[in-house]
Amino acid sequence: MHRKITQTTHLIIGFTLSLAFALTAHAATGAVTISPTTYNFGNETVGLKSPALTVTVTNTGAKAVNVTSFQLTNSAFQLTQGIAPTKISPNGAVTYYVVLFAPIAAQTSSGTLTVNIDNGQRLTVSLKGGGTTTTAKASLT
Repeated sequence: MHRKITQTTHLIIGFTLSLAFALTAHAATGAVTISPTTYNFGNETVGLKSPALTVTVTNTGAKAVNVTSFQLTNSAFQLTQGIAPTKISPNGAVTYYVVLFAPIAAQTSSGTLTVNIDNGQRLTVSLKGGGTTTTAKASLT
């Protein structure tokens, strides 16, 4: 009787596989918008104040941001509401600034409200308004 012998041999070939790749991580940052970006108060009598303009600063990003400072470039425009520093939470949270126009002369005035954010953004609103005077009308009776 013959015996059949079966032998299986496995040949293992070794190799080294090297993979190189780069990972880039981006920190979540706030994306902040301001509205409106321009506003014309129209004409206002010297010595009086215009109706208020509400400026909305919105954080649409995924990380909270801070308003670090703000500036108005013309004294005819007055900030009546809003402080810095102010934290704005993420995901659509807002803070408000209220600006008035109080002309000091019968002339056109322009200025800029700048809001500085700690992520490096500088948001601006261009402001304009006209100062007028009233003249008393004489009447004969």
